[in-house]
Amino acid sequence: ALRTLQRHAIVTVRDGFAAFEHPLIGDYARARHLKSLLLAEDPTLQKYLDRPEWRSALQMLAAMHLEASARTGAQEEVTLLLAHIPGDFGIDLVCDAAVSALYSGRVLPVLDPLLSTVGFLHRLLLRVWANVTSPVRLKPSFAEGFTLRERLWWDTEARIPVHPQWTPVITWLIAHRAVIRSSDPLTFVRD
Repeated sequence: ALRTLQRHAIVTVRDGFAAFEHPLIGDYARARHLKSLLLAEDPTLQKYLDRPEWRSALQMLAAMHLEASARTGAQEEVTLLLAHIPGDFGIDLVCDAAVSALYSGRVLPVLDPLLSTVGFLHRLLLRVWANVTSPVRLKPSFAEGFTLRERLWWDTEARIPVHPQWTPVITWLIAHRAVIRSSDPLTFVRD
């Protein structure tokens, strides 16, 4: 199998180690591995949650589960994911996957049951949506002379909106305006 992957330029073998030619292929392979651990309810899944090199694979796993839930109209896939990746980290993964999905308008309704989760709207609006829909701009050439404070400001405040990703989220928020209005405004201030 390894020789076939080498022949198709998917894997390179150097000094006895195999490496994927493109990071996306590696992320997909890692996401499939995580999915097998998740379906088997294997507790070793937990050891991958804090490893930065697995972050993209975890996001891909969340996207797979969201899209599966959107296709079937059932919550089982997302419920399974959140049962094994609990707390803020699991919800952040799901929110990130929903907002950055190619067809986010299709997967956002899967999040409806999460509206009652404490702090969910806060994470969706302030942490995930702002970061995904308005990525940090490239630093201009004059940024070389920036002080540390100016560089921090630029990294956190100077953003360019990615409008196609805003529309599905805004549409979803409008559809849930009653829930948003009734939510505790302090949740948006506490974090």
